[in-house]
Amino acid sequence: MDNPSKGQELIERLLEIIDKILQLRINARRAIKKAQAKLEETFNKKEVKFQKGDLVLYFDKALAARHDVKFINKWKGPYEISHVLDKGTYKLTIDGNLIKETVNGIF
Repeated sequence: MDNPSKGQELIERLLEIIDKILQLRINARRAIKKAQAKLEETFNKKEVKFQKGDLVLYFDKALAARHDVKFINKWKGPYEISHVLDKGTYKLTIDGNLIKETVNGIF
């Protein structure tokens, strides 16, 4: 910083960078909002609605969480949907026998 002109150049360069920061933040916010909208659209497309009488497979999460049953099939069924309930839940039957618990069809 012995030379005053170099110091002035450095200050001018820093001011240029500071001026660009605001535009970079605005661009970043736009990109984030666009990416989030795309993710939301993709997530909403995956929703599947089942109807009474459809045959479905049931994924056993408890069995999948265990590490000692690595090669055991974690899908059970086919089950038949006997009742369609609110918020993506269903009652299932297998071989005409109603299963006591409700099943969440979204996850």
